[in-house]
Amino acid sequence: MWRKKGIIGLLIFVLLVFAAIYFLTDAWLESEIEDNGTQAVGAKVEIDNLRFSLLSLQLGWDRLQVTDPANTMTNMVETDSCEFNFDFVPLLSGKVIVEDFIIKNVRNGTPRETDGRVELPVEEDGEPSEIDKAITALEKDMEDAAILNLEQFTRKVNADSILALLEIKSPQKIDSLQKSLTQKYDSWNEKISNIKVDEDYKRIEKKITAIKIDEIKRADQVITAVNMVTQIKKDVDSLRNLFNETQKEVRAEISQTGNSISLVDDWIQQDYQSAMSKAKLPDLSAENIGQMLFGKKVVNNLNNYLSYVDKAREYYSYVESDEVDKEEKTPRLEGQDIYFYKQNVDPDFWLKNIELSGAATEMLFLNGNVKNIVSDQRLIGQPTSINIGGKGIRESLQFDGILNYLDGNKKEEFVLKYNGISLDGISLSDSKLMPNNLQKGLGFIDANLNLNNDEIFGEIKFDAKDVIFDFSNSETNLNEAEKFLQNLIKGVDNINFTAKIEGKTNNLKFSLKSNLDKLFADNLKSMLGDEVQKLKNQINEKVNNEVTKYKTQFDGFVDAQKQQLDEKLAKYGLQLDSLNGLLEGKFDGLEKKKKELEGSLKDKVLEKIF
Repeated sequence: MWRKKGIIGLLIFVLLVFAAIYFLTDAWLESEIEDNGTQAVGAKVEIDNLRFSLLSLQLGWDRLQVTDPANTMTNMVETDSCEFNFDFVPLLSGKVIVEDFIIKNVRNGTPRETDGRVELPVEEDGEPSEIDKAITALEKDMEDAAILNLEQFTRKVNADSILALLEIKSPQKIDSLQKSLTQKYDSWNEKISNIKVDEDYKRIEKKITAIKIDEIKRADQVITAVNMVTQIKKDVDSLRNLFNETQKEVRAEISQTGNSISLVDDWIQQDYQSAMSKAKLPDLSAENIGQMLFGKKVVNNLNNYLSYVDKAREYYSYVESDEVDKEEKTPRLEGQDIYFYKQNVDPDFWLKNIELSGAATEMLFLNGNVKNIVSDQRLIGQPTSINIGGKGIRESLQFDGILNYLDGNKKEEFVLKYNGISLDGISLSDSKLMPNNLQKGLGFIDANLNLNNDEIFGEIKFDAKDVIFDFSNSETNLNEAEKFLQNLIKGVDNINFTAKIEGKTNNLKFSLKSNLDKLFADNLKSMLGDEVQKLKNQINEKVNNEVTKYKTQFDGFVDAQKQQLDEKLAKYGLQLDSLNGLLEGKFDGLEKKKKELEGSLKDKVLEKIF
């Protein structure tokens, strides 16, 4: 049901052939194409009797075999004799243009006489492409997903055996954070102590109390006292400003450490999740069952297709026109040369039309075309299109694709509708709970995949009808739970699921829902729910016992340090408030003394002063 990848593989090979023609014209063209094709596919590519003549402007071969890298005794693509002609005039300008290329009897899944496996040299890892990132992310999701392995419950795996393999990391992280914070708290205490409010408080208080308002008898004594209180007030305000700035700075720095303090709970949760990952306890919720049963197989096939799209992008970039230097950067505010595509200018190479025909199965014959495999789509104003389809007695297939690089972005759209697929002998799942193969069944696929630079959206709808499972090769050493669930499946005659992938390549979301989700989830919960929860509780308790003492000690340390800083700041604040209170008292006393003296003085000198 997933063999249509041969179509895309053939297109990549054709692109390689024309790239080679453009760059190579020697007699050893055949071996070069085979070598480059083998390197691109990852398995042997063989051409029988390649014929290329500049005099007759012809290229052809008797037979082409492209090995399936996943099964090297099978061909992903095989063709019979093919031949086509070049346009003569464009060749005079170093351009390769072909009007029509007819490939008949295209087949896939054909057996090979020899093993097509090859040992390719290991290349140094370069910067991964956006699609490489997507493939890696999807593979990691499948590795991290809980595996539905019921055997572990019969062996009574306990939390101790899991934690024996687990490295609890949060205690060391907490200890390191506490040492770092100790230095910070010491620094903040030093900043506050440098204000020296205690010393200044005693000194200023002594000055204030030294002013004896009751002993003032003359106007000049009032003036002297007012000047003294005013100067003291300036000192207190200056001290208050210094205190406020320091307090604000310390509070801000403490607030910034809040993020690192909050990490402690995250570290503990990570340890807990790590323990759960080691245990591989299954999530028995309905939405997770379908992914457990079918997810790995779907993702493996999806990644195969994504890898072919990645190859198409890679080889298109190799032959893309270099008339415009994409990497050239013009300095800001300086003149720019704006490139406008010339009208009626042929690209470096242009395969206008490939006519394809062949057999997908014994009863399904396909035909279609691929248009505009071109070095620069912008020169012709058209994307590359793929249209392949056919109808048989029971089966029908339609595959449409667009590779659109017209605006400098990389956009691909693919739609596949495949109905009436024979599922005889097909395996739908790698799970032990599902039989290895189906004995009978018809499959229906409705799928689409859209890529836009680093964004991917895809949906696969699969429906298997009139299913009969083949239990003849099922494992015999199943536990009671596995036997019970296999008995459930015997009553199922229809399987359907919908798989979705969406997001950016560095943050893809994959989901899969099937009609078996609820059936499996309900029965698994009734059998294993208590056991799973018991293990979760044990693991949680073990992790907590390991880290609680460190967490408690750390929380006590942080609380004590905060309390010490708060008390010191509060004390200093009260001392400054006390000084202000004393000063206000002196001002009030001097105001009263002024009024008393005004009543006894005739020259009203004090009115000018106050």
